[in-house]
Amino acid sequence: MEEKLREQLSRPFSRVLGIGQAAKILKIHKGMLICIGDKSAHNLISRNIIPHICIYDGICKRKPVSEKIINEIEKEYAGEISLVKNPASEITLELEEKIIELVKKGRGAIKVIGEDDLAALVSFANASLGSIVAYGQPNEGIVLVEITPRQKDRAKDLIKRVREKN
Repeated sequence: MEEKLREQLSRPFSRVLGIGQAAKILKIHKGMLICIGDKSAHNLISRNIIPHICIYDGICKRKPVSEKIINEIEKEYAGEISLVKNPASEITLELEEKIIELVKKGRGAIKVIGEDDLAALVSFANASLGSIVAYGQPNEGIVLVEITPRQKDRAKDLIKRVREKN
């Protein structure tokens, strides 16, 4: 992936919040909540905020997360977890199709074999308007992105650029 695109993707898509501030917002949110990332999911689930869709890969900052975190996620989504392969810096058709399926279904989890980082883009592009996509910003906090037509268009453009580079 080209450096300019990588740099653009590493910047938060919205304000970075502390988990306490994010939890207050999410407790009153009425729409769909999609969460990307093991630690973000753990932080929400432990506050009894259960995402409709959870996408995780068992890795945080290139290191495996604890079994406790994985078990917590997998207990919450028991019987609703799909395994999907998605290499680093890519967005596979398999990942995209599974996210679309779960958005239509309204609940479930995806355990990514590979990397979940770009799953946020697919979630932005396919979630319904008013949904929130939450993901972790390493060493900073959590980002909550409310889905608007502008966010959907931006995500579709970035997905196209990622695919052109792979």
